[in-house]
Amino acid sequence: MVKPSENSQLFKDIQLIVVPGALTKVASYRKAIWRKQGATVSFRLSQVKPEKDVYIICETEEYETEPEKVLEKLKVDNVKYPIVKLDWLTDSVRAQKLLPTENYVLKVEPKLRDQHTSISAKDILKGKKRNFEESRGSSADLTDDDEPHEEEGIEQGKLVGILRGSRDEGESDPNALVLYRLGQMADEYKGSGRSGVSNFKALSYRRAINSIRQHGKKLKTYEDAIKLPDVGDGIARKIEEINRTGQLHQLDEVRNDEHLMVVKTFLQIYGVGMSQAQEWYNRGYRETAEIEKNEKDKLSGVQRLGLKYLYDWSQRIPRAEVAEHEAFIKQISRDIDPDFEVDAVGSYARGAENSGDVDFIVCKKDIDDKGILGHFLYDLVSRLQEKEYIKCSLINIEVKNKARIRKFYGGGQLKGHQFCRRIDFLLVPWSERGAASIYFVGDDLFNRTIRSLAMQKHMKLNHKGLFKDKRDSKGHFDYSVENRIEAADEKRIFEILGVNWIPPEQRNLGKISSPGNVIKESGIIG
Repeated sequence: MVKPSENSQLFKDIQLIVVPGALTKVASYRKAIWRKQGATVSFRLSQVKPEKDVYIICETEEYETEPEKVLEKLKVDNVKYPIVKLDWLTDSVRAQKLLPTENYVLKVEPKLRDQHTSISAKDILKGKKRNFEESRGSSADLTDDDEPHEEEGIEQGKLVGILRGSRDEGESDPNALVLYRLGQMADEYKGSGRSGVSNFKALSYRRAINSIRQHGKKLKTYEDAIKLPDVGDGIARKIEEINRTGQLHQLDEVRNDEHLMVVKTFLQIYGVGMSQAQEWYNRGYRETAEIEKNEKDKLSGVQRLGLKYLYDWSQRIPRAEVAEHEAFIKQISRDIDPDFEVDAVGSYARGAENSGDVDFIVCKKDIDDKGILGHFLYDLVSRLQEKEYIKCSLINIEVKNKARIRKFYGGGQLKGHQFCRRIDFLLVPWSERGAASIYFVGDDLFNRTIRSLAMQKHMKLNHKGLFKDKRDSKGHFDYSVENRIEAADEKRIFEILGVNWIPPEQRNLGKISSPGNVIKESGIIG
């Protein structure tokens, strides 16, 4: 890369709205270069300066390949500013002149808008809500960038040990109750909306949990606990309290915090992020009814649907009902093309008793052609709409763009059932089915751990395959087929990473037994 002149002001009349605003060292270095070249670098549309020429920059490959995510990230239905690839800036710096954007602009279809009905959050605030963390950690959220994960600092041996330590729900851990309570604390802190301090605390609890799992022996006292890596004084004292009483008083304090409860409720509205939820809280809103009344005209179409179906999508889906959704959709799929495979993944594939939503991967034997896959998904969604199964669409798909369709997010409801459910369809090329299965079946902790293991072995694992750690002259990761090591065979990927194949029902690294089971196993009653 050509180093720009220190005195150059290549971007002096430009404002860059950077999406998603990565925090890696490489990303920070890029932004520093842009600023030295005179650019105003921002991350929200509310920061737009009218005197500047504004461009929205897709900072990662994920946003370039799926540019509609830019609208989701910015929480708008459409934008009047051009959305351009990162290469435009890189190539301009290389050429030492501002290049035309015509070869770098990404076309994005506007999102759909819809109306919604009124709903109150009182029942949710009283505790009738779904498991928050599971609902926020949807496997459908693809990320290809090089953002650091909390497991990166763990050496290979421990990462392999964590993966090999995957438990099915029938297995017991000698510290089951301790793990359960600490996991609850981590979940409460993660996404509390307060500050980076809360996320740091959540990370500290997760690291302590990993350390306790690796230890594998019963921790009885403070002295036992404090000897473990990643277990400090505070957590060690909590472990002692849990063993003594079966409870954790700080957990009750956190759960009774109004701020935390309200922010989590707002975050359950589909399309609402942390900054928006926090802003509503700061304005004095405590119930979604107040948002309906005062913010209705400011909501995006997706957020309106999220508000409309808030109660429905807050309800857990029994395993038997997920099976009904899968059977119904498989039948419709067979009617269109019997050679297509449509399978429910996520927590259902891991054997969970209930799920927050239903994710499907769609593929056809020996077919990688995205046009063929896109046409089928359009036909499938259209047929499901005809059957009055699809109740709403959270992503715009049009007949003229059939070949470009890669996924569908929406709401589906079976006849005779009370609730509309969140459903996602994701197209998978046949040659990538093994990597996709690993990604969309494993829980969040499992996926982060196995990806971190790949990185430590100088490889990159995502939903498209296992790749060599190779980058082009611009520093972009090489996701070409030529650089791919394996993608079709799931078991082969495990083998290359040095881990025995783990059945889907055991890919629950973040899963800890239900409260009743834990208390029963621990011998503590009450």
